[in-house]
Amino acid sequence: MPKISRWLVRTALLYLVAGAALGGLLLAVPTAGGQGWWRAHAELMLFGWVLQLAMGVAYWILPKHAAGPPRGPETLAAGIHPLLNAGIVTSAVAWLAMLPPAVLAAGRALELSAVVLFAVAAWPRVKPFGIGREL
Repeated sequence: MPKISRWLVRTALLYLVAGAALGGLLLAVPTAGGQGWWRAHAELMLFGWVLQLAMGVAYWILPKHAAGPPRGPETLAAGIHPLLNAGIVTSAVAWLAMLPPAVLAAGRALELSAVVLFAVAAWPRVKPFGIGREL
């Protein structure tokens, strides 16, 4: 498994624990927090756990290139993890602290840039079955 995939999957599992803990707290004390806390919980679970886990597994499991580095230039894909996590943390904090909408928009822009970077890094590896490296 490539290093980038390992980081994405491990971080996704951390977000699963954090999101489940926040969700459990919100269920145990229904009057705690407010709408922002529920949205931060959704942020951690949807983007932190589900999206990050899907990106990590997809980057690992997509077919390798026929020539050159197996998964393409790793410098391009290395930016996915920091951009995505900066966006998740920014958005979650914006919900929790009720920060201005511009902060939430900045977090969403970071998340979107990570998804675009992932698509650029992974798209050349999407191809029909049987085409690629020989075993």
